[in-house]
Amino acid sequence: MPQKTKKKTSADLLIRLRKRNTQLGKRLRELNSLYKASQLMISLQSLDQLLEGVTRLAADVIGAKTASLMLLDEETNELTIAAAIGLDEKTIQTVRMRIGESISGYVVEYGKPLLVKNVETDQRFRRRNRERYETKSLVSVPLATKGKILGVLNLNNKRSGEPFTASDLRLLTSFAAQAAVAVDNVRLMEQNRRKIQELTVLYDIARKVSTVDGIAKAVENVFRGIGRIVDVDHCFWFLWEEPYRRLSLAFAMNEGRSISQWLEGREIYLTDEQIGWLQKEKTEHVNQRMKETLIDWQLCSPEVKFFKSFSILVRGKLHGLFCTGSTTLEGLSASEVQLISIIISQAAAIYEQIAALSSATQVMTMSKVASEIAHDLRHPLTNIKGILQVLENKWYDEEFCKESLQTIHQEIYRLTDLTKELVRFSSPQRFQVKYRDIHRILDHALDLVKHELQDNQIEITRQYGTDLPFVPVDESEMLEIFLNLLLNSIESIQGGGQITVNTELVNSVKDESGAFKNHLRIDVIDSGQGIEPEHRDRVFERYYTTKKNGTGLGLSIARRILAAHRGQIEVHSVPRKGSTFTVYLPV
Repeated sequence: MPQKTKKKTSADLLIRLRKRNTQLGKRLRELNSLYKASQLMISLQSLDQLLEGVTRLAADVIGAKTASLMLLDEETNELTIAAAIGLDEKTIQTVRMRIGESISGYVVEYGKPLLVKNVETDQRFRRRNRERYETKSLVSVPLATKGKILGVLNLNNKRSGEPFTASDLRLLTSFAAQAAVAVDNVRLMEQNRRKIQELTVLYDIARKVSTVDGIAKAVENVFRGIGRIVDVDHCFWFLWEEPYRRLSLAFAMNEGRSISQWLEGREIYLTDEQIGWLQKEKTEHVNQRMKETLIDWQLCSPEVKFFKSFSILVRGKLHGLFCTGSTTLEGLSASEVQLISIIISQAAAIYEQIAALSSATQVMTMSKVASEIAHDLRHPLTNIKGILQVLENKWYDEEFCKESLQTIHQEIYRLTDLTKELVRFSSPQRFQVKYRDIHRILDHALDLVKHELQDNQIEITRQYGTDLPFVPVDESEMLEIFLNLLLNSIESIQGGGQITVNTELVNSVKDESGAFKNHLRIDVIDSGQGIEPEHRDRVFERYYTTKKNGTGLGLSIARRILAAHRGQIEVHSVPRKGSTFTVYLPV
């Protein structure tokens, strides 16, 4: 063989060997990349991290500048971008494709990998190349496992500037098969983790709602429980008041903090049609009105992106409306909506049982008060009976007859007062108990006596506690008690002085069971004449008074009203230094 021919053969062989070596090196790098990718995907247990890792690795393995991983939403049949490289944030947030739509939708519809060498000339798409893509070539492969398509992996803008090849498509298909298994596994793990979290939240809410004192705390636990499941930052709980056909805002939280101090008087009246919608859980018909009203009240941010209302139904009966919103979420999934509905219904049902027990306790308390009044009726009746028996023998004594008739007249007045009071406390329905801001009632009482305070040169000091809970009271009855205490203090001050009204939350008061429970404490402190020790223990007795024109009814009625509210009243006094009347109301 000629020397020249040998040299040419050797050169060709060397070229082939180098080419083969380059191919083997490339294949080895591809296999190494696939191995690293599989190891990384096994180690990642967060879905977001996994999707970002898969997208980045796919771009590195194939050598692409732009990559996107789109997941299929089974509820809407839409593809959305879950992770991307080389795309702007607006594109990531706004792009949505239906199955069969555009290239990604095409890949999902047919379930096969796709190589497009020139998107402008491809007969299937024939579209003008978008500005964000430097080359006209792209590859798109489905993420599929167990016969189910999870999404699509897209690559554009090859770093070399060349079109993608069949080899690139095969490699990306192998990579996507591993990625799909990893994504499916992590999804299942997150779903199971979420189910455990949801069940934990349901259990915690049921446990806490059944043990807390007061509906305010119960609803707060519901709000916080929902916040652990979905990223909501606005929650509102409206109570349904059937006699007035209105929704009354009872509790609210905004960005994790209670805003109960602004809820008084927040009411929405409903038409028969709107009531019917709520009873049928068709809250979408009132949703916009609720949102606009809460924004007008400045309780809800105008920036809220998502807002939804839920009917609160217990055994088919309307109990209220729950509204929630978010400044970050665009919406809730069907499963999240269902879970929130379950939480609200469960909490409402549990609390209804507690409220029924509380109502029964109140009936028992009021029955006890009525029994005390009935017992008091015996005294004037006994007096009248005794006088009449004596009159039978001394009817001829004109002076005695006159005195006896006056006594009988006074006892009849006492009987009339006691009968009225008996009627007052015999009907639990008479007390319109609602959760009220005690400071608002105190301010109302102080406003009613402002002229007496000015005339007697009395200075008022308010020492109100902060963030105090609302308490269940009949507003008019509480107003009567506070007015009575303030007027007593004004009468005891001579030549100017001071009255201090103090409020705070305490846990040093026992309830009927003997257990220490949270109570709201209200002190009315004056710098008046005080009460002598021999009178102090009798100030709550009926008809007992040291005033010239007193009736002795005010404080005894106040004690009975508080008893009907499961509250208490006590007095501390130092002669010539002043008195402190303290009211305790259960929270």
